[in-house]
Amino acid sequence: MTRAFQHILCSLLAAMLMIAASASITPASAQDPAAEAQAIDAAQTPGNIMFILDASGSMWGQVGGRTKIEIARESLAKVIESLPAGINVGLTAYGHNREGDCSDVEELVPLGPLDKEGLIAIINSINPKGKTPITHSVQITAQALRHLETPTTILLVSDGKETCEGDPCALVAELRASGINFIVDVIGFDVTDEERAQLECIAEAGGGTYYSANTVDEFLNAAMQSVDRPELSGGRLHLTTLRNGQEIETFVEILDMDGNRLDYDFTTPGLGRTFRLVPGDYQIVVTDKNTVGEPSVTLTLTMEGQDIEKVVDFTAGTIRIPTTRNGEPRECTVKVYALETHEELAYTFSDSPDRVAVVHIPAGTYDVEVTDNRLPGSPVVELPGVTVTAGETVEYPVDFATGNLSVTVTRNGQPISADARIQPVGSPSLIAVEHPSPSEPARFELLAGDYTLVIQDTEAGSHIPLLEQTITIDPQGNHELTVESNLGVLDVSVYRNEMPFEAEVIVYVPGSDGNFLTTATAYDGRAEILLAPGTYKVEVVDYNSEEYPYPSYITEIPIMQGRTSEIGAYF
Repeated sequence: MTRAFQHILCSLLAAMLMIAASASITPASAQDPAAEAQAIDAAQTPGNIMFILDASGSMWGQVGGRTKIEIARESLAKVIESLPAGINVGLTAYGHNREGDCSDVEELVPLGPLDKEGLIAIINSINPKGKTPITHSVQITAQALRHLETPTTILLVSDGKETCEGDPCALVAELRASGINFIVDVIGFDVTDEERAQLECIAEAGGGTYYSANTVDEFLNAAMQSVDRPELSGGRLHLTTLRNGQEIETFVEILDMDGNRLDYDFTTPGLGRTFRLVPGDYQIVVTDKNTVGEPSVTLTLTMEGQDIEKVVDFTAGTIRIPTTRNGEPRECTVKVYALETHEELAYTFSDSPDRVAVVHIPAGTYDVEVTDNRLPGSPVVELPGVTVTAGETVEYPVDFATGNLSVTVTRNGQPISADARIQPVGSPSLIAVEHPSPSEPARFELLAGDYTLVIQDTEAGSHIPLLEQTITIDPQGNHELTVESNLGVLDVSVYRNEMPFEAEVIVYVPGSDGNFLTTATAYDGRAEILLAPGTYKVEVVDYNSEEYPYPSYITEIPIMQGRTSEIGAYF
């Protein structure tokens, strides 16, 4: 369809929907179109509104400095948002596709469940363009209603009289006499006395009401009054939802008896939630999304235009877990598991200002785990067999007692760069790595307990064994530890004809049968290698020699902690 046609049709729908909102309908939430893919049987459902919207070129005329189509779009959007759940809405527009074409009539939205967002989008797309074929639009609309048993309100919005051949007044009377169950309300928007006479006749023949609108406010009020009847405005359903007698937020869905969702919203503590429902049968599904398992209650009710008050009370127990570190509130993670299957039922945080995790859960016995993810290794406190009674609160404070560890690594009494690694005693898992340097130590905050401290002298090669030391962290203790690297230095000088020259130094694993340990290049005849204490086989090779096999010098030398051992190789 063209944009012009859509704009015109949407304008008519907007006016009609504004009328529907005149009954002080509590705004309903936007519907989910995916959940309403199957249409309600309009023949058996009360609350049918069929809009006929004038989208002729004259809708570009102005009222109070604004175009009529702009007023219609804005007003109808307000009406759409206020329509009750369960209502069926359709939309026909004329004059929106082509100029000068008396057949330019199109049903844009067949009568069916209200899609608020969709209708508003169509309204905003309509672009007035053509003539005013009122008779033809009434005929097309009425023919689509022939099969309906329940009455339909046709709301015609027009800013002028018929401009094509036809007598809309006579046609409406004829169609009603034929047994089609509808009434016609008409809004005459900024019309002359002559135009008003024809529009009033249409309303009278249609058993409806004529509304005259010459201002923005009059247009909106007319639309509201048109649908202020029980089958269109519906009754009020007010829901209050509780948990153990206290008002809570819950999620509410309004379904028809086939399970199609018509509306949804959240209740608010202290206010509840009010829904407008047209007469009919409904399922009301209330879900407590803040309780483990998200329990729900389904109510079945019949709306007959009256006000209905319902209270839903969810009975549950509550687990409160204040989490601290050394007595100070600290955010932690809390998980709740089924006792036998260990299925995870709840995952939450103690992220409230007072750092208390609150879990609403049905009565029963559960396993609970509390984790401080910001401590090395993310330590866990287990609370097995937590028993919860309906309507009662149990509290389990959890404190993570920690201490601080400062590590400095030295060689020959001077701080050096290193890796400091922490493992729980008896566990191969590495939980933290820090890097002490000549300027500052490595610092750890650790859960109280026993750990293995593993030191790597990063200035030495990967051939250097790791140093290990067991430490105990006391609650709220401040531990300062200095670890002396046990390395010694191998100093190799290489000469040819009493002049230093470049050669390769190879060190073998002590006590092995020639297993390679590490190498170094003696640039300008000098190389220093850090080694752990022990006796090493050392080979110096002149790979730059023209002789083959290459000349080499082999010796053994002991390395002692903190001392330098020297070798002179002469070729």
